[in-house]
Amino acid sequence: GTAAGGVFTIAFHLLCIEHSEERMSWNKVLTTLNQTTRQMYPKQTAYAVSPLPGGQPGDDPAPPGSKRVRLGVQGIDNAQGRRHGGVAISQVFPNMPSSRLRLSGDSRTYRIVPGRDIITHVNGTPVKTNSELVTAVMSSTPQLRLTIYDSQTRKTAEYFADLE
Repeated sequence: GTAAGGVFTIAFHLLCIEHSEERMSWNKVLTTLNQTTRQMYPKQTAYAVSPLPGGQPGDDPAPPGSKRVRLGVQGIDNAQGRRHGGVAISQVFPNMPSSRLRLSGDSRTYRIVPGRDIITHVNGTPVKTNSELVTAVMSSTPQLRLTIYDSQTRKTAEYFADLE
């Protein structure tokens, strides 16, 4: 980042100024941001795990007959995640599947803890980058199986979530 803000913040401000007279969907905004910043930061991407509440007019809708799935986490590609072979979680959004996880044979609910939990697998498939995590969640069946490493207890467990 810089004193004026991170690379994505600066690119976003410039994009807003450049396209102030037109409507852009969030999908187009994110795609344009990634194209703009890819040469300087090839391993980082701007993305939205969950759209703004209620959506926004002009956002790209899901294809007819399909449903957008959301886990409700913000992943980050950092050293902590790489060290444990997965994606570190930096934010968990309230009232989303990530706050209603279940263990097999256990009636209690669990939640992903930002800064502590690392998602290593989605439905048995390894995820090593946030992009892989987003793709795996978006292509999942309604019941998602997550393998999560807890960096505080140093234990790994499989959790289940019902996607929205």
